[in-house]
Amino acid sequence: MSTTTLRVDTGTGELLPDQTPVPFSQFLEQHMAGRVHDDATAELHELIAAVTAHFKKGTLAIVITVEPSKGNVDGNPISIAATTVLKKPKGVTPSAPYYVDGEGNPTRNDPRQPPLFDGGAR
Repeated sequence: MSTTTLRVDTGTGELLPDQTPVPFSQFLEQHMAGRVHDDATAELHELIAAVTAHFKKGTLAIVITVEPSKGNVDGNPISIAATTVLKKPKGVTPSAPYYVDGEGNPTRNDPRQPPLFDGGAR
């Protein structure tokens, strides 16, 4: 035996059957021929690789923007845009010691010490 639940349309007072939402995963796989779903799949893979390589956290967000139609359009269509936002951790480039020469430029050679060999270190 199936049970039907009803909801009240607040504008008309009419009793209507409850609406069953489409699963989000189904929407994502169908929206724009699955492009955002495919992007999110690839970016999740990138994020996991970056997190395990750098031992830092990152995020992947799917942003859904829903806008009403502009003006009075029959059927009140809406516009739905979906995009991904990936923030993956990066490695830190290590610093290197430098000295400041007499002209204010960075140099790897200590200006107080003469080079041991011709040409000096780089």
